[in-house]
Amino acid sequence: MRYSTIIKQSLILIFMLICSFGPMSAKRRIASHFQFEVGGGATLFPFNQKELGSILGGGQVELAAKYNYLFNNNENWGLSVGAGIMTFQGGQHLNANLTYSTIDDEGFPYELRAKVSNWYERQQSYAVTIPVGVFYQYKSRYSDVGFLMSLNAKVTLPFSASYFTSYGEITTSGYYEQWGGTLVENLPQHGFGYSNDFRPSGKLKAQVLASAELQMGAFFTVASKGEMFVTLYYEQGFNEMFKPMTTQPLFTSLTKYNGFYNSKYNTNTIPMTFGIKLGFRLVDVHGCNCIRY
Repeated sequence: MRYSTIIKQSLILIFMLICSFGPMSAKRRIASHFQFEVGGGATLFPFNQKELGSILGGGQVELAAKYNYLFNNNENWGLSVGAGIMTFQGGQHLNANLTYSTIDDEGFPYELRAKVSNWYERQQSYAVTIPVGVFYQYKSRYSDVGFLMSLNAKVTLPFSASYFTSYGEITTSGYYEQWGGTLVENLPQHGFGYSNDFRPSGKLKAQVLASAELQMGAFFTVASKGEMFVTLYYEQGFNEMFKPMTTQPLFTSLTKYNGFYNSKYNTNTIPMTFGIKLGFRLVDVHGCNCIRY
């Protein structure tokens, strides 16, 4: 009898332990994404230099990869971090009469007069981008189309920047006040006169750029673990993309052209970009879309 009582008590204890370690309410861990995107848009600078000509249409193209993590037990909100590569191209179309005080090859001071016509200067830069942000998404379980919005902070790290002149006409002359106001106009052997084959190029001083980016669009289910998305985006820079050198003219001699962004005419290169991005997301990349306890 005694042993039967002990056995019964042991069975009851085992049963209670099993119940205490039994299955709890099931929780589904929301999948993360690997995201690949390509985008491009028009870049504007908020400065006015109409006295020299006009700003050509500029823009940027960016290719990036991101890892998106949805907060646990949340189907809508998440964080993303990534890296990419970006190229920017801008330009100026200049028509202007420029006058500078300089020194000729023999050390005589004079006034350089340069008339540029249909002068097309292009700028090109390449950079690595590091975006970090928060995103929101919503899709009904009965639909293959959802809404997507993200807000990103981005750091752009330039590694190459340059300018080149694709086309232009220039007429130069020199005014020597100390020689009774002599104007030297047509001496090609000394660099004075008309030319349409002067194609200067050089380096630009690109800076690390901090910016914020807002994206809004839609995503579409295309496979059991794949989604496509398209978004419109606006990116606002917080500092200069190219550092202006305010004391330097466009021309410092007959043969030395410095580039627009290296000159005193560069007053503001804080960029604003509007564009579109397309991409693909691999859903549930770590295979955790399962019931866990």
